[in-house]
Amino acid sequence: RLQGLGALTKGDRRAADAADLSAFDVDTRWGRKALQQVLQVVLRPLSSRNVPPPRYVAEALGLKRNAELQERWEAYLNETEDALAGAGIDEEHPEVKKFLNRLLGMPVSIQNRVFAHFSAELEEQIRRAKENHMYDEGVVDIRGQAVTIEAGYPARLASAGGVNIEHVKLGVDRGISIGNAHEMLLAKAEANAGGELYHGEGFYESRRPVFGRTDNIKSYVLLLQKPIPSWTLNPTPLFKVYRPATGLGIATYLAEHTPKFKAIDPDDAIEGWSRTYKEALTVCSHGPRCKHGSKCTVGKRVEYKHILTGSVLQFWDKIQQVVGFETRSDNGHARLVSRIRIVRVRAQRKNGDETRIVGVEATEKGVQMLVHLINGTAPEGKMHSAKAKMQSATPSVDVKPSVDIKPMGVSTSSSDSYSGSTLQPGKHVILHGLKKAAQFNHKRAIVGYRDPASGRWNVRIQPGQGLPLDTTVMAKASNLLCL
Repeated sequence: RLQGLGALTKGDRRAADAADLSAFDVDTRWGRKALQQVLQVVLRPLSSRNVPPPRYVAEALGLKRNAELQERWEAYLNETEDALAGAGIDEEHPEVKKFLNRLLGMPVSIQNRVFAHFSAELEEQIRRAKENHMYDEGVVDIRGQAVTIEAGYPARLASAGGVNIEHVKLGVDRGISIGNAHEMLLAKAEANAGGELYHGEGFYESRRPVFGRTDNIKSYVLLLQKPIPSWTLNPTPLFKVYRPATGLGIATYLAEHTPKFKAIDPDDAIEGWSRTYKEALTVCSHGPRCKHGSKCTVGKRVEYKHILTGSVLQFWDKIQQVVGFETRSDNGHARLVSRIRIVRVRAQRKNGDETRIVGVEATEKGVQMLVHLINGTAPEGKMHSAKAKMQSATPSVDVKPSVDIKPMGVSTSSSDSYSGSTLQPGKHVILHGLKKAAQFNHKRAIVGYRDPASGRWNVRIQPGQGLPLDTTVMAKASNLLCL
């Protein structure tokens, strides 16, 4: 509302570039779902108290998982039910704006707890939506101290409707120089309340040498505390971890960090930090004597990214196949989640010109496999060798069923058409009618390439079905039921 009235000037640091405050809006589809979930739990205490709260709700409310959890959870439900009823909030017509306005009429202690519950549920709804690719968060930025397009790229992979799909290889320098690290530390101190560093912020040195190094080299990190949400009832500071070679890493708690690292003065970190920053441009974290030599990329400053850009929608099914899925657990149930990620980046060409790239991130092997899928050919050369090596470690069955079992009412007049849908790379199918390899019956799979010699299709069993990852099967079209 403030933005609509033109009241925002310098209150929002992004106001100068005409950005909006939609990122802070909770009256959204996910906010309404979160509110509905909260009201269903709180306004039905008789049934809700018999079910322990999810971990994310317990943490938001400060409920420890001990003998008192059930008692405190029941007390919260009873107290909140009375407060919501007194404020005139019901679950028949849940409105986020009405809920937030009526929330102000409750005692402050209850306000904080209810809003903490709502915020935790909102974050969970957004997390699930992101996993299911239902949450529109735009694109992910690829960031680095320097991002350059490697020589010979972009490379055209194919053309559809007069538009090319291209492969761009990027070199992303993730390193942070000691000068930049000092500036980050000073800027953080100025931004903190009181103009001083918080407890735990600063430079650290590892207590032991880096694993794999024989020259007694130690590692260095910079810790900066993340902002603590105002609704957190029992805040435990979480710290961002920055490294000289790889930049921002996984956040950590101070109690987990100090057993392995000791705090040092910023001046004492200059020599070790600078040495690591310089070495990481050509040497991995294992040192110059690494048995893998220059092929090892662990801890190197430059990380290579592969982007598919251009006419990606024309080849979306094939891109999904090479990017793949991952299995995640949701309340004890395994779910398949796509690994597709849309990214954008500002990169420099070798001549110094800057360009903007938006596309789908993939791996180098994935790009090679995509070329074969587009051309309808089986992998050859290095890809064939890598595939053979992979299949030697995972089951690969040449299926030759003695009897073809056909579902009633389904025509199979074409050897490559089943259930009314033509087989093609990227199709989702279910294996059935196998005799010699009955363990693969009723397993979900993704169609790969067709072997012209045998007429069989290479299909990859989807994960999460009790079989090793990347298990492949060569099967006839009559044993594949299209989904």
